[in-house]
Amino acid sequence: MRQEQLLPDLIYEYFVMHFHSHFYRYGDMLPTIEKISQDCCVSLDTAKTVLKRLRNEGYVTMQSRKGIQVAFSQSEEEHNAYITRFFSQRYFSLPDLNESAELVLVSLLTEGLCRIDDKDFISLSSLIDQIRIGDYTQFYASVLWKLNNPLAMNLFWEIMLFQGTSMLCLESDLQKAAPDVVRQSLRDILLSGRQRDRKRLPEIMNTSGKEVLKTYSKSQADNFVFSKEEPQISFVWRIYRERPQICYDLVTWFLHQILRGKYQNEEFLPSYKKLADSLQVSVMTVRRTVDLLHRLGMVKPINGTGVRILPKGAFDVSAQFDEPDIRRNLALYFHAFEILAYTCETVTRATFPRFTAEAEMEFISTLKQDLESGDCNCVTLCYLLHIMKHCPLLAIREIYGKIYAFFIWGYPLRIAANRAMDFDSRAYIFTQKIIGLLEKKDYESLAETTKNFISGELSYTEQRLYNLGLTPEELYPKSSIRPIVTSKGNEDRERI
Repeated sequence: MRQEQLLPDLIYEYFVMHFHSHFYRYGDMLPTIEKISQDCCVSLDTAKTVLKRLRNEGYVTMQSRKGIQVAFSQSEEEHNAYITRFFSQRYFSLPDLNESAELVLVSLLTEGLCRIDDKDFISLSSLIDQIRIGDYTQFYASVLWKLNNPLAMNLFWEIMLFQGTSMLCLESDLQKAAPDVVRQSLRDILLSGRQRDRKRLPEIMNTSGKEVLKTYSKSQADNFVFSKEEPQISFVWRIYRERPQICYDLVTWFLHQILRGKYQNEEFLPSYKKLADSLQVSVMTVRRTVDLLHRLGMVKPINGTGVRILPKGAFDVSAQFDEPDIRRNLALYFHAFEILAYTCETVTRATFPRFTAEAEMEFISTLKQDLESGDCNCVTLCYLLHIMKHCPLLAIREIYGKIYAFFIWGYPLRIAANRAMDFDSRAYIFTQKIIGLLEKKDYESLAETTKNFISGELSYTEQRLYNLGLTPEELYPKSSIRPIVTSKGNEDRERI
């Protein structure tokens, strides 16, 4: 079990990439600590942590009166070698990620654009007027900001960093204004968003993306000499948390095992020492994990006997969903749910026709088994697992795999709700429908039906979380990861 990286790493990587791409050059002034903190929506301490690391590694100098100055310099040969190595390591994974990003990010951006108001329209119009070739991503980041979803913003920047778009600019291009064709494309996107034109927006955004890429002087692969000796890197969506805990990953693992039906007979867990040895973690971590599972209603300690782990569909009514660490993970579950609701239609439409016949039959068989047993409450988790295992796009597997990891935290919540409702007829009807559509290979209707069901379940889940005491600020936080500090220290652009 590995710990997730901390939030400062994302901002650090953003700056390092912009040093190597010559966006920031030797002697340039970075924004103030206060400005970085404000633009990235992080605390002053987090901003200071990033800058101290950059200073310790020789990228910047920090003086109380002179500010933060870029100290990094490299020869043209070093610059070209860095870029060649960067893209050589991603040679095989970038085409897959580019296609996956088009499916996921366009859907998220469409949702964000349909939420802009008159004030946002004015601010974004002004931003378009100022955009240069090297910082067009500010427009998209500002649009995604409207979702108030930290996972969506994190995913956007992870994709941008892995793609290395700023690396493709020539140094002479970085401060140039974007050409009129790009500005017009962005204006068309903005206008369609203001008109809430959900059908036209994806087409316009795909066209705009191609126009933006044309502005890069090095956008053609023929301009690079790729090294076949470089080890290949696959895209990984790293989720940044301020306090990563191994026990959260272990809870996800246990919930997954329950969902798979591993514990059918209310088995007792091994001793904490045996569990710690088998999972290669400390006994304290095991204790915290079991405590979390108990508060989620998934295990039941019995004095003098041990800890009984409850089988799939069972639930301990002593669950405590209102405790802080449970609330935090339920909020992340909701954020993952939102991403799924906004992207599932496009992903289903584009990928399900490309599954193998064997994979599709396996999915249908699983759904029929659930239908026959009357246990369709986990149909959305089954959908995610199917994509994780069989999707031909590896980056979609990675993204939906992370969504599944957060989504499974909502499983106890679903079981608790179903005890009160006795049976979830919505999931049963949905399961019946998608089996029929899969057998007919009607993937267009499958995508629409999946979207409608998951969107409906999102609304139900939101209300359920409110009933548990979660607040709008927890489900729709105003602060998020937004490292878009691309301006020089003496510039101050208006942001949404």
